[in-house]
Amino acid sequence: MFCNNCGHKVEGVEKFCPQCGAPLESPVEVRKGGSSRWLKIVGIAGAAVLIIVIVALLIGGIGGTSSPEQTVRAFYREAERLNASALTDLFVEEYRWLWTGMQSAFAAIDSLSISNLTITVASQTEDTAVATAEYDLALKLKDGSVGSQEGVVDHFSLKRVGQKWLIMGTDFLSSE
Repeated sequence: MFCNNCGHKVEGVEKFCPQCGAPLESPVEVRKGGSSRWLKIVGIAGAAVLIIVIVALLIGGIGGTSSPEQTVRAFYREAERLNASALTDLFVEEYRWLWTGMQSAFAAIDSLSISNLTITVASQTEDTAVATAEYDLALKLKDGSVGSQEGVVDHFSLKRVGQKWLIMGTDFLSSE
């Protein structure tokens, strides 16, 4: 048996490691031979696959921007979080200024809940898309007033920028 703390080989049924004094309640038995080399190879291969998957997700636009539908879904996720800066990041550069005012609008909202979200991509080319989202909205303002609306429909126009789909415009929370 070997000490879990220092790796010292312990003979017999000791309760403490004679080398470092650590308790030996559950010492680990180490096998000698070719199987540990095989385990190392499998472990290294597994770690390499995990790194490749993480890099692919990051390059592919993690955060829901690799398709028009995922971008719209990310938009509503950040809206529920009242995260105006993340919403702004989902817009193409030239339209981000439209959403800078959302920070002050969100300051008046205590909570925003979106349920029964259905996203439909009405048309899509290689570089542009038009989508609609239908959902139920529940809203609580900081002054205590609440409101809800079923069957809200928002329209989105999107543009591909590199590998990501970004929003050019939407009528989300418009008064019309």
